[in-house]
Amino acid sequence: MSLNMPTRQMNPTYERLIVFYALSLLDLSLCGCDNTRNVWHWMTRDMAKSEGDTSYNMPWNKLGNPFGTAFSALRLWEALQPIKLNRPPRKW
Repeated sequence: MSLNMPTRQMNPTYERLIVFYALSLLDLSLCGCDNTRNVWHWMTRDMAKSEGDTSYNMPWNKLGNPFGTAFSALRLWEALQPIKLNRPPRKW
């Protein structure tokens, strides 16, 4: 309700998280500058997967995330949790 037009505007934090989540669902690599590819690569990284020289430590309660275990999915799910409690989202 703090936005100029709360019935027409989405909170910029949610907007950004949804875009990153949508990008993580793409099956192909992005074209563009290195910065864009680096952001895409980080957002699509599966935080529950152990790869050759990389592994991540994830708490058990995050493995049940309905959006998946990609970095962007985890951030989106964490941001949506305060909605149940009527709190504003955290800024990422």
